[in-house]
Amino acid sequence: MSCPSAVPAELEVVRTVSPQALVSFEGNLYSVSPGMSGMRVTVRQRLGEDYLHIATAGKAAVARHRLASRGAGRTVRDAGHVIALERAVLAQDQDPPPAVARGAR
Repeated sequence: MSCPSAVPAELEVVRTVSPQALVSFEGNLYSVSPGMSGMRVTVRQRLGEDYLHIATAGKAAVARHRLASRGAGRTVRDAGHVIALERAVLAQDQDPPPAVARGAR
């Protein structure tokens, strides 16, 4: 009689992306693309592996990060996410100021 194949254990949690495009997991923060603020994502970590995966509710992969030590308080950022976030912030700063009503002081 053959043994059934082992199924890898996974930890999976749902998180909400912060305004800074970060996701909290086991005492650390992990980056995702800017523009995802407020979205619900699934964080998945296969036990025994050094990486975690972040996906949308529709299962689209949005990030893969090396796992930081549990509770370390680290912020783990992908270089591409940092560049995209900087560009998004700079683009907001270049928007013209709102029009001021005449006579308002």
